[in-house]
Amino acid sequence: MLNALGDSQKQKSQAQQCLAQGAKVILLDQLERGLGHAITNLAVQQGAKVIDYDRLVVGSKAAYYVSFDNVRVGKLQGKGLVDALKANGAYTQKPVISELNGGITDNNAKLFKQGYDSVLDPLYANGTLVKAKAGDQFTDWDPIKGRQIFDQMLARNHNDIKGSIAAQRRSRRRRDRLAQGPRPEADSADRPGRDANRASSSSSRATSRARSTSRCARRPTPLRMPRSRSSRRQPVQE
Repeated sequence: MLNALGDSQKQKSQAQQCLAQGAKVILLDQLERGLGHAITNLAVQQGAKVIDYDRLVVGSKAAYYVSFDNVRVGKLQGKGLVDALKANGAYTQKPVISELNGGITDNNAKLFKQGYDSVLDPLYANGTLVKAKAGDQFTDWDPIKGRQIFDQMLARNHNDIKGSIAAQRRSRRRRDRLAQGPRPEADSADRPGRDANRASSSSSRATSRARSTSRCARRPTPLRMPRSRSSRRQPVQE
């Protein structure tokens, strides 16, 4: 198992290394679409199969796509936000809600948004919730950009945002630490392989892991999916 730690060029080099060592199957969690296509095309040219893991490389020649039910994850995020607003009494007060949606080119971010929009849009439409002014934006998974955008949202809405769904990646430093494995004292929400999808009256955060892992093997290996999420395996149509 190889981890590029968010470095696109390193991930491509790792894929080339796998192929040079005779890998026939690459399990790929691509960092960005162009890189995913480049790695997949290289593998196919050399007779290897590619399995897209977690994040689909749209339009690629991957043989299979293995992922979580990202739309359902988004629905749970939306429901979590609603439940939190009800718990503190803000739900009946036409609360202002913002959405920070992750990367606009990331298929997962679009699926998450599809899920929570299916919960929140009807509530915007009937006036139960109010979408913040300029309150629906993509952050490119950049925590600094996300903070800047949210600060601007607060300013435009007179600091009156009662709830938010925010998608962000972990910092590079935290990704490096997680790549080394869990610490003995780490709690369950801080261990690799688990996202903390939390909603509160002030914020509902959907953390999208900065998964930069490529796995290579000479033959397919059964995948063990996290128990906390449903999974799906889909053949990619050629």
